[in-house]
Amino acid sequence: MMAEYIEKAALLKKLHTGMGVIEMMQAIVDEPAAELPQWIPVTERLPENVDHVLCCVRTKAGRQNVVRGYYMDRRWCCGMNSNVTHWMPLPEPPKEAE
Repeated sequence: MMAEYIEKAALLKKLHTGMGVIEMMQAIVDEPAAELPQWIPVTERLPENVDHVLCCVRTKAGRQNVVRGYYMDRRWCCGMNSNVTHWMPLPEPPKEAE
């Protein structure tokens, strides 16, 4: 399972507000953790038709690669002649700077 993480920018902003060490540590504990996508085995569930996703594929040589692809008409389209073993939704694109 992927570890939870805390966005550093928000914590740095709090640090620059003159917050003491104890208050800063409490802010870290209180900060909600972001949900990270998880790899989904194709044996458990398949993505909706034509949704672009990250695919974990096993090559004929036994190597694992991560590529972008989609599932359509009961087959994977990911540009590789490989076996898709897992998939996950694509992350949200980065936010524009304010």
